[in-house]
Amino acid sequence: MGRRAEHGRSDGDGGPAEPAGTAPRTAPRPVPWTATERRLAAAWAAELGTAPARIGRDDDFFALGGTSLSAVRLAVALDRVVSVRDLTAHPVLADLARLVDSRTRPGSASAPGHEPGSGPRHGPEGDPEDAP
Repeated sequence: MGRRAEHGRSDGDGGPAEPAGTAPRTAPRPVPWTATERRLAAAWAAELGTAPARIGRDDDFFALGGTSLSAVRLAVALDRVVSVRDLTAHPVLADLARLVDSRTRPGSASAPGHEPGSGPRHGPEGDPEDAP
């Protein structure tokens, strides 16, 4: 796991997050505050084997030790509300929560299971077509 850069992402150098022998960071970690952030933080903590209190809203799933395999397990644990692609594109907790919220708002065109072409086909009367 690389060190976290200022923007919250791993710098990828493979070094420790803090030099050995130094005190842990003392600045308060922004805690998850929306219901979606708290739900995601709990799922991340379970998957990463850490306490939910150690997950902040600005944390990056992969910088905390997440892997592609743990991302798959997380997607399944969250009933596929997020995909591995979503997690890769939005690895920061608050960003991922905003994505989930944007999909689950009533009337959202991109709600899970409601992507164009994912539902039953309807004929002119609104009834599902009887495809041969």
